[in-house]
Amino acid sequence: RLKESDFDCISFIGQAALSGKVYDITKYVDIFGRWCRIIVYSPENMCAVVIFQDKTPQMQYTSELENLIIQAMFDEHTAVMLLIEPLTGQIIDANHAASAFYGYSREKLKSMCIDEISPSFHEEIKRRYLAKLDQENQYFVYPHRLSNGELRMVDVYSSQIHDVDNTYYNLIIFDVTAREKYKQELYNEKELLRLTLESIGDGVVTTDTGGWITFMNRAAQKITGWEEWKSQNIHFNDIFHLLNEETGKPIESPFAKALKSGSVTVMSNTVLLNKQGMTVSLASSAAPIKDERGNIFGTVMVFQDVTHAREQQKQIHYMSYHDELTGLYNRRFAIKEIKRLNRTRQIPLAVIVGDVNGLKITNDALGHAVGDKLLKKVATALKASCREEDIIARWGGDEFIILLPNTSEQTVRTVVKRMKKTFLEVVGD
Repeated sequence: RLKESDFDCISFIGQAALSGKVYDITKYVDIFGRWCRIIVYSPENMCAVVIFQDKTPQMQYTSELENLIIQAMFDEHTAVMLLIEPLTGQIIDANHAASAFYGYSREKLKSMCIDEISPSFHEEIKRRYLAKLDQENQYFVYPHRLSNGELRMVDVYSSQIHDVDNTYYNLIIFDVTAREKYKQELYNEKELLRLTLESIGDGVVTTDTGGWITFMNRAAQKITGWEEWKSQNIHFNDIFHLLNEETGKPIESPFAKALKSGSVTVMSNTVLLNKQGMTVSLASSAAPIKDERGNIFGTVMVFQDVTHAREQQKQIHYMSYHDELTGLYNRRFAIKEIKRLNRTRQIPLAVIVGDVNGLKITNDALGHAVGDKLLKKVATALKASCREEDIIARWGGDEFIILLPNTSEQTVRTVVKRMKKTFLEVVGD
């Protein structure tokens, strides 16, 4: 007989008498040791009439029938099922599916303890039983060893079953080895990807379709200055304040462009205003992240800090078109500009050519340092005399050339006159 619940017959009769209502229930009554139909009614205040009708034969038949049905369901169920004693781990019963799964006969399984199959699982069951933690069904994932020594990962759903004197655990077991293997492979793949992204020098940032950042590697944290992003819910636009390097104006978010275009977007001439307020030149690209069906579920941006490289590029460009001594444009640039300016819209194009008298004598008599100083003074005087749109270049040695686009003869004469006056002020006689 399974104990349905603890039933206090005396308390029940007392409550029925006080309520004045009629009750008709069937319960197991401990004082009789029998199943009884109990009818209670109160004909007057503080009085009760109680009728007990023995229902034990009927209940035993019902219980036996239920037990037969339950046993049949247990035996023939396709899921692996075990009934165990929690303290000793003794297997009380095992169904056909368990025999097929573990590779033992049902008789052999019923002579075994669960710790012969999974010691760690038995320890957990025993711990929960002693701590009275199993008030509800419990779920576990544990390795179970088969008769051939193979380990299989299983989902175990456990629930307590009580009879008069004992408590057992009914275990429903599913082989999830393939699932757990896939989960481990997926974890390994993600961890390998994470470690790879953390190790590379490029900044990598991923977002969801709303622009909220889901990953940012160490390089990205260093470049942007947002090393504490993990503790905050941060939007892409809160970190990436991007400007056009030439105009200084804000540009469209690469995150938004990647979502809009659905393809890779390459960003050039871009600077980032980082958290510390410093500008960082970036070489970057952004792309949508798609699932196997082609649906976009996020974006990724890969970028490099190219500030140093761009500074070097600017220096090389400057040096290729400027005279190192005077800072004026050099002959190479002047020739390039003559070709560019020799067009109708720049006409009349005036050209002034001159040299520094006495430079060789100065170098020979006073040294090249003094001669260099003289050339620098001439360059200063030329820049002071000419307009902003005029192009001043050192042609070579002591020779200089000035290109004046859209300039009339009268204007040229005015510029030359101003030059002579400036030379007297800056260079002297």
